Amino acid sequence: MPVPFLPFVASISVSTKISLCLFGTVVLAVMFIRQILKRKEIRVNTDRWIEVPPARSKGKPVRVAVIGSGVSAAASCHYIRSLFSDEKDVSLSVFEMGSGSAGPIVDFDGKKYEAGHSIIADYNQAIKKLCLKMEVPLRSLLPGKQSIMLHTGSYPSFQSMGRTLLDMLSAVWRYGLQSPVEMRQTTSGCVLSFSNIYLLQQHGYVYDEPMELLKGMGADGDDFTSIIDKDARDYFITDRCIKGPLVDDLCTASLRYLYGLDCKSVNGLCANIAMADIEYENLYTPVGGADAVTSALLVESEARVVAGRTITAISRNEKGAFVLDGDDEDNEFDAVVVAMPVEEAEKISLKGSDDKAGSLFGAADCNCETKQLYHHFLQGTVSPSITKVAGRVPVVVSTTQTAADNNLPWTSIEAIVPVGATATEAESTLTKATSGNVSNWKVTAQEKLGKEELQKLVMSLPGAPEPVVVATTCPTFPVHDKLPPFKLSEGVFSTAAMSRTADDMEMACIGARNSALLVRKYLLGKELIEVSEEEGPKPLE
Repeated sequence: MPVPFLPFVASISVSTKISLCLFGTVVLAVMFIRQILKRKEIRVNTDRWIEVPPARSKGKPVRVAVIGSGVSAAASCHYIRSLFSDEKDVSLSVFEMGSGSAGPIVDFDGKKYEAGHSIIADYNQAIKKLCLKMEVPLRSLLPGKQSIMLHTGSYPSFQSMGRTLLDMLSAVWRYGLQSPVEMRQTTSGCVLSFSNIYLLQQHGYVYDEPMELLKGMGADGDDFTSIIDKDARDYFITDRCIKGPLVDDLCTASLRYLYGLDCKSVNGLCANIAMADIEYENLYTPVGGADAVTSALLVESEARVVAGRTITAISRNEKGAFVLDGDDEDNEFDAVVVAMPVEEAEKISLKGSDDKAGSLFGAADCNCETKQLYHHFLQGTVSPSITKVAGRVPVVVSTTQTAADNNLPWTSIEAIVPVGATATEAESTLTKATSGNVSNWKVTAQEKLGKEELQKLVMSLPGAPEPVVVATTCPTFPVHDKLPPFKLSEGVFSTAAMSRTADDMEMACIGARNSALLVRKYLLGKELIEVSEEEGPKPLE
């Protein structure tokens, strides 16, 4: 947890320090025990994974097309395949379109980096389960006792030291005791309620509309459908009685780092999920990035991957099968899953029986707004004007929309680790950066920055590689957000809704599993597949 930047700590007397340490130890112990109890309660729900009875095709294998790329498309293939008792009962085709889960892979200084983030929280049971099954190793996002600094744009305001007791004491000093405890209870309660979706999907519950899913997930009085209708700051301060300074610092920093947004413009549900990720020592990333997970899932599902084709429309032929405009082979499919963000999928039209084309997502039915972020990859050391100590912090997050002094709209500065780095290599890279050595950094901003502007943030030396700039987009998560439906038409389904609540791999997996269950329900209704009544649920291996 980020903590105050306290240069005056050295002036405190020894007796006062001892008293503060004893007090902090008691507070920490109480909060630690409460959190352990919460986590135990969450994990009890997910220890036994159950799958619905496997299906069999009645005749020839059913054919399912998946349009999209990244974890969402690959997970859709995996979950659809897992619903059949025999791999020969289903034929999967993936038409790769879109930028993937964590944005493009960037080549810089002879190494490969992700433009976005592949973050897996400790409670993300779906993606963790897939990584374990696919044997994709995970490493800590920030291995070792790394530090994170919050920055107002003019000066450092808070800094974590990577030491739990000191961080806790400083947080209590800045925010008081009640607000950190209440924030932890709020996010823990959100995680506990959110984990209900794992149980629901394990037992075959399926939803046509995302609001139905959010209502089903609510537990202990939580109502996710009402949280999405409030801005994050109002929700935390008014509903949860958390003081403004903590919300403005920590909530804004978390949202700025992930999406380049602030807590006044984002709905409470997105912010609640983002705040649950703030314990960065419990965050992980797959070795090899999101692409490693995607590749492993596609291989495991034995899907036919079709690259280089642009699908422009989905229509039915006279036999009732789906055909895709842009598929040169004129294949026919029994069901279609669109595993793409709304802003990309809206370019695909849905043709009716009269051959008239309409949009997959109606403008009145969902929000398609996105925000563009620019990721600048460069080599050097963080400017002392930012950290006040050159290159001592691996991650710096701005808590203001624009920097106050130089008017640079940057959101975060972080030391970057190659996608294929192991835990040991990642720790070595970050330790080098925090020691003030020349390292590779990523500056994320709301607009493209020039060399002179970047030099104010990260000082590059003569002979350094030319900066590389990559643009990515993410949802805006507005208040009263209109989430797209899971069911677009009879036999056509989407995974996009969950990525409009939080744009990460876990949400992609949850959306993919719901779409897979919708495919199963649709094929059963069409009597293309059957399920033996004698076969009941059984544990997944």
